[in-house]
Formats: sequence, structure tokens, C-alpha cells
Amino acid sequence: MSRRLDELGLEYKFFAGVDGALLSEKRIAEVYKPMAAFVRLGRELHPNEIACAWSHIKLYEMMIAEGIEEMVILEDDIDLHDGFPLLLAARRDWLPPDWRLLNFAHLMSEPIPMKEINVLGLANHWICSFDRVVGGTGAYMIQRKGAEALLNQAYPIRKPADDLAGDSGFLGSKVYGVIPRVAVWDDNFASSIWTDTTRESFAEASRSGFIGILRRLLRRARNFFK
Repeated sequence: MSRRLDELGLEYKFFAGVDGALLSEKRIAEVYKPMAAFVRLGRELHPNEIACAWSHIKLYEMMIAEGIEEMVILEDDIDLHDGFPLLLAARRDWLPPDWRLLNFAHLMSEPIPMKEINVLGLANHWICSFDRVVGGTGAYMIQRKGAEALLNQAYPIRKPADDLAGDSGFLGSKVYGVIPRVAVWDDNFASSIWTDTTRESFAEASRSGFIGILRRLLRRARNFFK
């Protein structure tokens, strides 16, 4: 990340993320509600997912505490388009006036093209919105209003980072993006969230036993009465 950001001439600062392997059960219980996660996802959150979400939430809290109006948040395994600095420099010319969060590395949601971005050196790129919750928090820009809105939904932690930041209902405005994407994950650095198990195995374990059966019944009841 240092090498790439230096190549692009971007100033940056590193922040230590929360390490899921170092979180005690007591510390997790202070911020996380497993039943709330199960109702939303049909499974618990892995400690590494809790840590990832908490890392992003801490940055939102920092924005509010320090009065930061805009922040670009990059995870540590992201590669950026050569035109990324130009895009940022000209953002006032192309950002929608109601923007709160702009996802540069979006996943899992079909982009809806809106308007071509007319930035010198960055041809054939468009601002877009999305048809549902946007996956991926590898690279995005957030406004302080967006951070405030997400903090209203942040605790107790009950959803992954992208399930929070990618939901327009939580933001109070559309989630926007750029197509083609101007940030992608570097395949040389694999994610460490699912290093000890698979998502499917972890989900199955969350649903097993008496507690799992009870959770499933409560989830169905809550969804039925929504």
C-alpha cells in the first residue's frame, strides 16, 4: 500500500485495525449481539468479521471526534487505478450533491449507470448507483454525514462492515460508485477473515444444536411480524 500510494502521489495515514484473534469474549460481548446478527443474517458473525466492522466504525467515530468532513478509507489489500488521484481531485465536478458514500471497489450489486465522469485522463468512466446493498469495503470515500448516519446503526455490531456501509437505508441516501471500478483487491494478499474455517461451515455451526433451533424460530417470528 505504501508503495502504490507513493507512486500515485497521495498522502495517507495508517490506522491499526482491530484484530479478531485478540478479542476476548468479554470484549466482544461489549459491542456485539449474536442474536441480532442471527436475525439479520441467519448466522452469527465470525470474530474476524466483528473486528473488521469495528475497525471501520472506529474510523467513523474518529471523523466525528475530529470534525473530518471527508475520508477515503482503503483496506490493506487494495490496488488503485492510475487515474485515482485525478478522480479525487476533480470530485466536486462529478459527485452527486446528495452523496454520503462512494464505493470504489463495489461487489455483488448490479451498478446502474447515471452520468459519465468527464475527468481528463480518466476516459469512459461513469458515476453509478446500485439496485441493492453493495458489497465490499476495500476502498470507499465517506462524508461526515454518512459517518454519523452509520454510527446510528453501528452498535451493537450485528452485520459485516459492507452490510452496514453498503445499505442506503442506513445511510439515508443512495450508495454511489464508479464504473468501471477504480479499485480492486490485490490477489497477492488474501483476506484473513475466513482463515480458520469456511463461511458455510461457520454458518452451519451457528444453526446447530438447541440454541441454533431456538434462534431460527425467533428469526422466523421476527421476520414474520416485520
